[in-house]
Amino acid sequence: MDAYVINLDKRSDRWEQFQRDWNSITDIKPIRFSAIQHRNGRVGCARSHLALVQFAKDNNMPCILVLEDDAVPTEHFKTLWKKSVKYLDEHPGWEVFNGGANVVYKRYIKRLTNTFYKTDTALGTHFIIYHQSCYDKVLSWESLPQNLDDRPAIDEFLSYPQLSLTFYGVCPYISIQHPGYSDIEKKKRDRDPTYEKMQNLIANILKSN
Repeated sequence: MDAYVINLDKRSDRWEQFQRDWNSITDIKPIRFSAIQHRNGRVGCARSHLALVQFAKDNNMPCILVLEDDAVPTEHFKTLWKKSVKYLDEHPGWEVFNGGANVVYKRYIKRLTNTFYKTDTALGTHFIIYHQSCYDKVLSWESLPQNLDDRPAIDEFLSYPQLSLTFYGVCPYISIQHPGYSDIEKKKRDRDPTYEKMQNLIANILKSN
């Protein structure tokens, strides 16, 4: 599957790291997308996602896989990726697939199988599949009444109740984010503890239902 990878022109280091990380993953064909630059990193990130969703819509693509350049495959990717694609193909109704959410609220998690869950709130967009049924909803970010600097980050927007998006997710995660400097937050971030905490939370729910 083609994977459109959002990467700032000035962050060639990230693109090189991404290629090293995904080199052994033959099921994914990375296609670099020159990220939209904006003084507000959240705006640039959101508009980069929107540009790819618009591209998918214009080309009548049934779905589009969008990765951010700090995405890294986990040890579970090779065993769970094909299983995820098969599950999504056989179970219509999803609008966004998240390969490794950094925040999912417990009360909104619904067990689908021992591996897959459903929710309407999932933060984090480093590994996302957008289904064509959600394209217009995602693109409506541009119609928000707020000034650009006051608009939500793309992951926050996707979880807006008024959008009523249906997220599917997988656990264990198939992708997390590299620790390192965030061009959006302007500081170093290490989300590994967060991913571990979220996976434990989701795994317990999937086992208990």
